[in-house]
Amino acid sequence: MSGQLWIYAAIASVLPILAIIVAIRRHRAGLPVSPAAQPAPLPPERFNQPEELHERVNELREELGPQILPSLLKAALSDLERHLAVFDKPGQPEDEDRRRALHSFVGIVDTVGCSSLAQSGRDLQERQRLGDPSPDQQRAFLTQIRLLHAEISTLLEQELSGAESPHSGG
Repeated sequence: MSGQLWIYAAIASVLPILAIIVAIRRHRAGLPVSPAAQPAPLPPERFNQPEELHERVNELREELGPQILPSLLKAALSDLERHLAVFDKPGQPEDEDRRRALHSFVGIVDTVGCSSLAQSGRDLQERQRLGDPSPDQQRAFLTQIRLLHAEISTLLEQELSGAESPHSGG
């Protein structure tokens, strides 16, 4: 029995030294000292169609004038917020409320020149009409709507400050 205790004592005294060696090697390699301590960061989500949005906003500025454009952007933001609220309520939104909100999103994103996002919304509407709630597609679509909202907010701030708006996303 004393032989087994000696082995356990030797292992117990070596383990902290091994842990220190591993930590030093990980540190030198630029890795976190404890691999489980820091989860890999998620890549930031980006709005998929900034170029189309910026191009359309520039067209609208030329068509409507720089005095009208901020009002249009404010209206788009307000409408996006109102319809996002349908999906932000606790629980599942009513089918009719969801249908109207999705229809409005499609109109808004078409107006601001984001045709691929509008098509995604139409596809989602059709799937839901057929009884397929497609939660993953809905979640991805709503994420893009929220990112569109943020992008329009930035453009509105630029319009109001008189800053030059970008001609391409980035």
